[in-house]
Amino acid sequence: MGKIVRLMAAGACAGVVAAGTMLAAAATGQAQQPADCPYLPMGVAGLSLCLEGTGEHRIVMDCVDRVFPQIGGSSHGFTTMRVTGPWMPVGQPSFATCLGEGGMLPITQMLWSETR
Repeated sequence: MGKIVRLMAAGACAGVVAAGTMLAAAATGQAQQPADCPYLPMGVAGLSLCLEGTGEHRIVMDCVDRVFPQIGGSSHGFTTMRVTGPWMPVGQPSFATCLGEGGMLPITQMLWSETR
């Protein structure tokens, strides 16, 4: 009977070790994603910067400009252009600008950061 108890105890220990290994692997996988990634509008530009984790991030902006239908614009009077900054490692900023063709400035912008 002592042999059975030892085998059961060894099996239980092996199960605990396996579960701990899986949890550690999961925690490591989560730590790989960039985190704490604020973004900042800067007039006609935007900037993102991730401060924790590993991987890459970039700024993404939808730039909305007023367009007049009588000079070739859309009928609703606005056009949207999506711009992205370069993928950058954690700790380095990603920057993009909404400055359009011909130097037209957008009237509004929406921005966010993407991570991978």
